[in-house]
Amino acid sequence: MKVQLFIPPGGYFAERWSQGSSMPPLGLLYIAAVLEKDGHEARIVPSDILKLSWGQIKKEILDFKPDIIGVTSTTENRFQSIKLIKMAKKTYPQALTVLGGPHASMAAEDSLEHLPELDLVVRGEGEMTMLELCRTLEKDKNIESVVSLPGMTLRVNGQIKTNPVHPPIQNLDSLPFPAFHLVPFEK
Repeated sequence: MKVQLFIPPGGYFAERWSQGSSMPPLGLLYIAAVLEKDGHEARIVPSDILKLSWGQIKKEILDFKPDIIGVTSTTENRFQSIKLIKMAKKTYPQALTVLGGPHASMAAEDSLEHLPELDLVVRGEGEMTMLELCRTLEKDKNIESVVSLPGMTLRVNGQIKTNPVHPPIQNLDSLPFPAFHLVPFEK
Protein backbone atom coordinates (compact mmCIF):
# COMPACT_ATOMS: atom_id res chain seq x y z
CA MET A 1 0.00 0.00 0.00
CA LYS A 2 1.07 3.57 -0.63
CA VAL A 3 0.42 5.81 2.35
CA GLN A 4 0.91 9.58 2.32
CA LEU A 5 0.89 11.25 5.74
CA PHE A 6 0.42 15.01 6.01
CA ILE A 7 1.06 17.69 8.57
CA PRO A 8 -1.23 20.61 7.64
CA PRO A 9 0.40 23.85 6.45
CA GLY A 10 -0.99 26.01 9.26
CA GLY A 11 -1.56 26.00 12.97
CA TYR A 12 0.64 25.73 16.02
CA PHE A 13 3.44 23.72 14.42
CA ALA A 14 3.65 26.11 11.47
CA GLU A 15 3.72 29.07 13.88
CA ARG A 16 6.55 27.49 15.88
CA TRP A 17 8.41 26.75 12.67
CA SER A 18 8.04 30.34 11.45
CA GLN A 19 9.59 31.48 14.76
CA GLY A 20 12.61 29.25 14.18
CA SER A 21 11.78 26.16 16.20
CA SER A 22 9.86 23.00 15.59
CA MET A 23 9.78 19.41 16.64
CA PRO A 24 9.71 16.32 14.48
CA PRO A 25 6.29 14.73 13.91
CA LEU A 26 7.09 11.67 16.02
CA GLY A 27 3.65 10.10 15.71
CA LEU A 28 3.80 10.11 11.92
CA LEU A 29 7.46 9.05 11.94
CA TYR A 30 6.63 5.98 14.03
CA ILE A 31 3.60 5.11 11.91
CA ALA A 32 5.69 5.41 8.73
CA ALA A 33 8.47 3.25 10.24
CA VAL A 34 5.99 0.50 11.17
CA LEU A 35 4.45 0.61 7.69
CA GLU A 36 7.84 0.55 5.93
CA LYS A 37 9.00 -2.39 8.05
CA ASP A 38 5.94 -4.29 6.80
CA GLY A 39 6.72 -3.48 3.15
CA HIS A 40 4.38 -0.56 2.58
CA GLU A 41 5.51 2.64 0.89
CA ALA A 42 5.13 5.60 3.23
CA ARG A 43 5.69 9.26 2.54
CA ILE A 44 5.47 12.09 5.07
CA VAL A 45 4.68 15.58 3.84
CA PRO A 46 5.49 18.20 6.51
CA SER A 47 3.58 21.00 4.78
CA ASP A 48 4.40 23.37 7.61
CA ILE A 49 8.18 23.06 7.35
CA LEU A 50 8.17 22.91 3.56
CA LYS A 51 5.86 25.95 3.48
CA LEU A 52 3.69 24.26 0.88
CA SER A 53 0.76 26.07 -0.67
CA TRP A 54 -2.54 24.25 -1.14
CA GLY A 55 -1.68 23.92 -4.83
CA GLN A 56 1.65 22.30 -3.96
CA ILE A 57 -0.08 19.90 -1.56
CA LYS A 58 -2.46 18.94 -4.37
CA LYS A 59 0.55 18.27 -6.63
CA GLU A 60 2.18 16.09 -3.93
CA ILE A 61 -0.97 13.94 -3.85
CA LEU A 62 -1.24 13.69 -7.64
CA ASP A 63 2.46 12.84 -8.00
CA PHE A 64 2.37 10.07 -5.35
CA LYS A 65 -1.12 8.64 -6.06
CA PRO A 66 -1.53 7.13 -2.59
CA ASP A 67 -3.95 4.41 -1.54
CA ILE A 68 -4.35 6.17 1.82
CA ILE A 69 -4.05 9.86 2.63
CA GLY A 70 -3.59 10.44 6.34
CA VAL A 71 -3.73 13.82 8.04
CA THR A 72 -2.72 14.52 11.62
CA SER A 73 -4.84 16.93 13.60
CA THR A 74 -4.53 18.84 16.82
CA THR A 75 -7.44 20.94 18.04
CA GLU A 76 -5.76 24.20 17.11
CA ASN A 77 -5.02 23.12 13.53
CA ARG A 78 -8.26 21.23 12.95
CA PHE A 79 -9.51 23.71 10.35
CA GLN A 80 -6.36 23.22 8.24
CA SER A 81 -6.68 19.44 8.69
CA ILE A 82 -10.32 19.56 7.59
CA LYS A 83 -9.41 21.68 4.56
CA LEU A 84 -6.66 19.21 3.67
CA ILE A 85 -9.02 16.21 3.90
CA LYS A 86 -11.57 17.99 1.68
CA MET A 87 -8.95 18.96 -0.86
CA ALA A 88 -7.37 15.48 -0.83
CA LYS A 89 -10.68 13.72 -1.51
CA LYS A 90 -11.52 16.15 -4.32
CA THR A 91 -8.02 15.83 -5.80
CA TYR A 92 -7.70 12.05 -5.60
CA PRO A 93 -11.12 10.53 -4.72
CA GLN A 94 -9.98 6.91 -4.97
CA ALA A 95 -7.68 7.34 -1.94
CA LEU A 96 -8.99 6.50 1.49
CA THR A 97 -8.91 9.61 3.68
CA VAL A 98 -7.88 9.11 7.30
CA LEU A 99 -7.74 11.64 10.11
CA GLY A 100 -5.63 10.94 13.20
CA GLY A 101 -3.95 12.74 16.05
CA PRO A 102 -5.19 14.18 19.34
CA HIS A 103 -8.15 16.13 17.97
CA ALA A 104 -9.38 13.30 15.78
CA SER A 105 -9.11 10.86 18.68
CA MET A 106 -11.38 12.93 20.92
CA ALA A 107 -13.78 14.14 18.20
CA ALA A 108 -13.96 11.15 15.86
CA GLU A 109 -17.73 10.93 15.52
CA ASP A 110 -18.11 14.69 15.19
CA SER A 111 -15.41 14.76 12.51
CA LEU A 112 -17.15 12.07 10.45
CA GLU A 113 -20.55 13.64 10.98
CA HIS A 114 -19.45 17.02 9.62
CA LEU A 115 -16.90 15.97 7.02
CA PRO A 116 -18.34 13.70 4.30
CA GLU A 117 -14.94 13.61 2.55
CA LEU A 118 -13.46 11.81 5.54
CA ASP A 119 -13.55 8.02 5.30
CA LEU A 120 -12.35 7.05 8.75
CA VAL A 121 -10.69 8.23 11.94
CA VAL A 122 -7.83 6.46 13.69
CA ARG A 123 -8.13 6.98 17.44
CA GLY A 124 -5.32 6.70 19.96
CA GLU A 125 -1.97 5.19 19.05
CA GLY A 126 -1.95 4.91 15.27
CA GLU A 127 0.92 2.52 14.60
CA MET A 128 -0.87 -0.83 14.88
CA THR A 129 -4.22 0.49 13.65
CA MET A 130 -2.65 1.86 10.45
CA LEU A 131 -0.68 -1.35 9.98
CA GLU A 132 -3.81 -3.49 10.31
CA LEU A 133 -5.68 -1.11 8.02
CA CYS A 134 -3.02 -1.46 5.31
CA ARG A 135 -2.78 -5.23 5.67
CA THR A 136 -6.54 -5.63 5.45
CA LEU A 137 -6.98 -3.29 2.49
CA GLU A 138 -4.16 -5.05 0.64
CA LYS A 139 -6.27 -8.21 0.69
CA ASP A 140 -9.61 -6.51 0.03
CA LYS A 141 -9.74 -2.88 -1.16
CA ASN A 142 -13.37 -2.53 -0.02
CA ILE A 143 -13.78 -0.33 3.07
CA GLU A 144 -16.30 -2.87 4.36
CA SER A 145 -13.34 -5.18 5.03
CA VAL A 146 -12.04 -2.90 7.80
CA VAL A 147 -15.34 -2.43 9.64
CA SER A 148 -14.29 -4.44 12.70
CA LEU A 149 -10.70 -3.23 13.12
CA PRO A 150 -9.99 -1.77 16.57
CA GLY A 151 -8.96 1.86 16.98
CA MET A 152 -11.19 3.21 14.22
CA THR A 153 -14.38 5.16 13.82
CA LEU A 154 -15.96 4.98 10.38
CA ARG A 155 -19.18 5.13 8.42
CA VAL A 156 -20.97 1.84 7.81
CA ASN A 157 -24.05 2.04 5.58
CA GLY A 158 -24.41 5.73 6.41
CA GLN A 159 -24.11 5.16 10.17
CA ILE A 160 -21.07 6.09 12.25
CA LYS A 161 -19.52 3.11 14.01
CA THR A 162 -16.93 3.40 16.77
CA ASN A 163 -14.82 0.32 17.40
CA PRO A 164 -13.00 -0.34 20.67
CA VAL A 165 -9.65 1.41 21.06
CA HIS A 166 -6.64 -0.58 19.89
CA PRO A 167 -4.75 -1.90 22.91
CA PRO A 168 -1.73 0.28 23.74
CA ILE A 169 1.69 -0.93 22.66
CA GLN A 170 3.15 -2.49 25.80
CA ASN A 171 6.70 -2.99 24.58
CA LEU A 172 7.82 0.25 22.96
CA ASP A 173 11.14 -1.42 22.09
CA SER A 174 9.17 -3.54 19.60
CA LEU A 175 8.69 -0.47 17.42
CA PRO A 176 11.26 0.33 14.76
CA PHE A 177 13.13 3.61 15.09
CA PRO A 178 11.15 6.55 13.66
CA ALA A 179 11.46 7.01 9.89
CA PHE A 180 13.57 10.15 10.20
CA HIS A 181 14.72 9.75 6.60
CA LEU A 182 11.23 10.82 5.47
CA VAL A 183 11.44 14.40 6.74
CA PRO A 184 13.90 17.11 5.66
CA PHE A 185 15.85 17.66 8.87
CA GLU A 186 18.17 20.04 7.08
CA LYS A 187 15.28 22.51 6.94
